[in-house]
Amino acid sequence: AFEGTALLDLEGASTLSVEGRGTLAEADIFPRAPMRAEWRDGRMEASLNVALADGVVQASWTERGRALNGTAQIEDAPLAPLAAIWGERATGRIDGRISLTNSGGGLSGDADVRLDDARVSGRQRNTLDMHIVGNLTPRRLTSTVDATSEGGLVAHFEADAPVETS
Repeated sequence: AFEGTALLDLEGASTLSVEGRGTLAEADIFPRAPMRAEWRDGRMEASLNVALADGVVQASWTERGRALNGTAQIEDAPLAPLAAIWGERATGRIDGRISLTNSGGGLSGDADVRLDDARVSGRQRNTLDMHIVGNLTPRRLTSTVDATSEGGLVAHFEADAPVETS
């Protein structure tokens, strides 16, 4: 449930600003600054800075034609409300950053995300600690995943593959 106000201004640049408070998967959620989106001259920009229980999710997105730039920073947030967005149940915490950009030469980006005491309902018996690091260039994807669980899992995965992005 979320209660708040939204202001849509269609004069000149179209802008949307949202403020409010609510809960998602029993976690308090509220914007630390108004959530904003703006559309003007074929360009779209959006940003959010949301408190998620005792964690924070910040994201921004800019798009103009095929040029885009997006970032997300998650600071020690609970997994449950994020999983609820996709209709899943989860426990544990997430922390990290993700970026994606395309200025006409293909997609590029990187990620550094850590899951602590994570469990997605019905998919695993024990909680999992996982660290995911990835890098995307228009021609190559590299990643490293390290994971451990209470049940004794110790895993290390590395990937380095050619890709074609557009």
